[in-house]
Amino acid sequence: MRGPARFFDARIAVAQWQVKPVANNGAPVSAPLLRFASEDMLVCSHVSEFIMTVEPQKYWVIASDVADRDGIGVEFYVDGDLVLEIFRDDTKKAREVTLYRKDVPLEYLEESIAKFKKEISWEFLEY
Repeated sequence: MRGPARFFDARIAVAQWQVKPVANNGAPVSAPLLRFASEDMLVCSHVSEFIMTVEPQKYWVIASDVADRDGIGVEFYVDGDLVLEIFRDDTKKAREVTLYRKDVPLEYLEESIAKFKKEISWEFLEY
């Protein structure tokens, strides 16, 4: 083992989806010695940088609406927030996209359109 051993507490510095270890005094660490202890073992490792990238949680909800409009659609959520909706309105005979954020990445829209085409019938229901 090179140099003095440093123990790290559970605090972490988070900046723009990156997680880096900090020393007990709160200062960022360069070339840290990380120690992870469990009940039966201690693991020591020298690392030059410790970064964990967190991917946003994305999911779709297929939902029908018969209150203000009549049809079915796909709602797209990122980290629990509604980002966009693609809806097939059977009374207006139209397919509509509603954005709930100012800037929506094109890939989110493309993924949602593909999901809509896969999960929702393209044909309008007749009443």
